[in-house]
Amino acid sequence: MHEILRILLLILASLLGIAISHFCFGAQIWHLIIQSSIVYLMLLWIPPKHSYLIIFIFCMIYMSAVHIHRLIYDYGNYTLDISGPLMINTQKLTALAFAFYDGYRSKER
Repeated sequence: MHEILRILLLILASLLGIAISHFCFGAQIWHLIIQSSIVYLMLLWIPPKHSYLIIFIFCMIYMSAVHIHRLIYDYGNYTLDISGPLMINTQKLTALAFAFYDGYRSKER
């Protein structure tokens, strides 16, 4: 019973977070979903020996592309766009990749 309740609370919290994000950022939340999905696939397919560096480079390029797009099309204006949450997502995904690498290194020793 407790397991079912825990799963329902996780689903509710996830849906509430997605709803609030969609309210604030609209369709731009797809950037967060796409970046996270690609990184998780990279963690599955790329060996941990190299994945941390490849994921770091990918996340920085993706985030930079979103920033450059905003600079080109909305320079000088204040708009609430997805670049702020994308910076946090980049930090979290890069930290995850480095944690995987640290676990791989500790098993190697």
